[in-house]
Amino acid sequence: YRGTAALSALVNHIASETSIDFVFYDSGPNIGPLNRVILLDCDGFIVPAACDSFSIRAFKTLGQTLSDWITDWSTARQLAPDNTYLLPGQPTLIGYLPQRFRVYRDDVASDYSKFLPRIDRHISSDVGAVLRGIDPSLAPLVFQSRLGLVKDFGRLAAAAQTEGVPIWDVGTGPERTVARATFKGIATKIIDRTK
Repeated sequence: YRGTAALSALVNHIASETSIDFVFYDSGPNIGPLNRVILLDCDGFIVPAACDSFSIRAFKTLGQTLSDWITDWSTARQLAPDNTYLLPGQPTLIGYLPQRFRVYRDDVASDYSKFLPRIDRHISSDVGAVLRGIDPSLAPLVFQSRLGLVKDFGRLAAAAQTEGVPIWDVGTGPERTVARATFKGIATKIIDRTK
């Protein structure tokens, strides 16, 4: 139990000492042990979704894996010794973000736009419905769960990472404005959904 909850204990201690309101983990797209610990500890999670068939197929695996993790952890919690620090094990679907698509005339390019309805449908059925089967509160906004659209910002993303600054602090004026507006809108929705 201590090993499983070690990251949680450390992060919660630091957040408490420094008055941090939100902690974001940007984890890889896998179902490994680190993601298991992060997801079982978090209050909510966001699913990034590329506009392609691979992401759509991965939603079924994500939904089933989360179901297994939550159910198994519920059993583990019941068997834990008293006074053991435990992960909450109730991650709520905050939403999802279609991302890294091309834009044509200020809209999602047609090659990518055909995936958006499929992503909506599969997030709802393959992740949201599975979580609601465990507990309806784990996917309360599944039909309104898109948090925004994050286009492919191309070289700006790499430049921002290299410089260690937000994406809206690199590049030209118009792209910076689009990036700032995109992420501000997403942040606003996240705050509203986690109050």
